[in-house]
Formats: sequence, C-alpha cells, structure tokens
Amino acid sequence: MKKQLTLNIDIPQLLTGALCLIVGILIGLWAPFGSSTSGKTITLEGSSTIEVEPDEFLFYPTIQTEAATQQDAKDEAQSKGQALADSIVALGLNESQLDSSLDVYQNYKFDEQDSDGWVGNYRLSITAKSQDESDKVYNVLLNNADVSSGIDPYSQLSEQKRKDVESQARAEAIDDARKQAQISAEKLDGRLGEVVSFKDVSGFDMYPYATAEIALDSSTSSSQRFYSGTQDVTFTVSVEFEFK
Repeated sequence: MKKQLTLNIDIPQLLTGALCLIVGILIGLWAPFGSSTSGKTITLEGSSTIEVEPDEFLFYPTIQTEAATQQDAKDEAQSKGQALADSIVALGLNESQLDSSLDVYQNYKFDEQDSDGWVGNYRLSITAKSQDESDKVYNVLLNNADVSSGIDPYSQLSEQKRKDVESQARAEAIDDARKQAQISAEKLDGRLGEVVSFKDVSGFDMYPYATAEIALDSSTSSSQRFYSGTQDVTFTVSVEFEFK
C-alpha cells in the first residue's frame, strides 16, 4: 500500500515573506540612510564671536554684628539686614530680586583660645535687572555704614538674553562652517551635498565677572556709577557634509 505525502503551503504567507525580502534588498542597494551616496564626506568647524553687554548685576552685601549673647547678635543683624532690604525694595526692585540668609556663631579668639560674645551675619543677594537699577543699588550700599562687604557688583546675562545670544551665535557658526566647507569642496573639484552630522564643539559660556571700572556721576558728587563694559563670547560647531 502506497503512502501519500501531503504538503500544506500557506501561499499568502509565502508571498509576504518574498515581498519583504525584495524590499530589503532594494533598500540595501539604495542606502538612503548612509552618510552619503558616494561614502565621501567633508567635515569643517565654524565659529562665531559676539560682543555681549550684560543685563543683570549681582550684589552680595553682608552686615556683621557683635553682641554679648546669641539672641542679641541675631536680633541686631536681623534688624539691620531688614532695614537694608527695605531700602533696596524702596528703589523699585521686587522682593523676588532679593534673597537673604542669617547665621549666628561664637566670636572665637584663636590667639587667646577663648570666645568673646557672639557674631551675627546677615547676607543679602540682590539681582539688579538693568544698569540703572545697578547704579541705585550700589549707591545705597555705598552709603550704608552697616554693610561691611559685598558692595561691588558682578555682571552676567539674564536667562532670556543668554538663550537669544546662544541661538544667534550657533546660527552664525553654522553659516561659517558651511562657507568653509563650500570653499574646500570647490578647491577639491567637488560640491557639497546634504548635512550628515552636526555637533556643538564649544558651547556658550559667560560667567559672572566683577565690574571693575567706576566713575562719578556728573549729576551729583555723592553718586557713583559702574560701567559694566562688554565681553566677547565664542561659539563653535562641527558640521559634516556629503562630498560629491
């Protein structure tokens, strides 16, 4: 008796598999996601330097008091510190532009190996949002006999201005990279294709710096103004192009 062999073939599944294989081969031959159709690329760096004028000014004044007891040192520092903060707010600054801290510790005399009363330290952080605010704050601090340090301001960029300048610098750096790549491609008897990759080489860094120069305001001999000056910041990018 002869045995009969039966094969069950799923025709739709077979056709689907064959179609996927053909598509895979075509994609491999076309290679649209490769670095370039020829495999050749050219990478150039571009940079941009922008002269920036700060728009925020930071002050860190300190008031120090001494007293026989811990509570007296704390109360005196708090009272004088609050009076200073009130005088700054009276200039038109918002309370959100101020931040304060207070600590009290024993006045230890290391040479005598003994303590002599207590010391209160009131620290105020002030962020002036313009040159005009900075001048007003500086003169209040300058004429306050209780302020022992932290009168001179530090300059920096506000968060929004930092973002705006960084965007401008990056765009100019990219244009510079494309220009340099175009020149190189022409010298090599080729032409640029699409962008293959892009990265920031050196970011935008501008740290708070001390404002060093002061001058007397012509309107009054008791008022002084700080000149913040400008600072050059550089942004560098690296761009890889197809080279045809």
